[in-house]
Amino acid sequence: MDHLIAALIFGLSAGITPGPLLTLVIATTLQRGLTAGVRVAASPLLADVPVLLVTFLILRQVPASFLTAITLVGVLFVTWLGARTTRDALAADGPDDDDPTTTAEVVPRDLLRGALVNVLSPHPWLGWLTFG
Repeated sequence: MDHLIAALIFGLSAGITPGPLLTLVIATTLQRGLTAGVRVAASPLLADVPVLLVTFLILRQVPASFLTAITLVGVLFVTWLGARTTRDALAADGPDDDDPTTTAEVVPRDLLRGALVNVLSPHPWLGWLTFG
């Protein structure tokens, strides 16, 4: 029971730590509404599985230069997302519940964007490499 409580506390603190995923959740919520934001917030449920597997099976055996390359790819992706979010925010009118692109059509895209941010962010990798 102690391990479960520690894991829940660690997971909650990691989930509310400011970072790229939280920024994407907030931006998506403001752009397309609460449901879209919840979809992005749920993406670590999918993305942490491969992160966990890669961490335990592969990353312990790769050179530091590979980890540096992963970090650089993540930085470039998060920078691109930030620029795109800024551009979209300047042109945004707010969520439109009647717009069909805010419903089922973008569900996979929301999950994919959230999963990519999660996989390319250092937070889950560091969490699984250290505490996990």
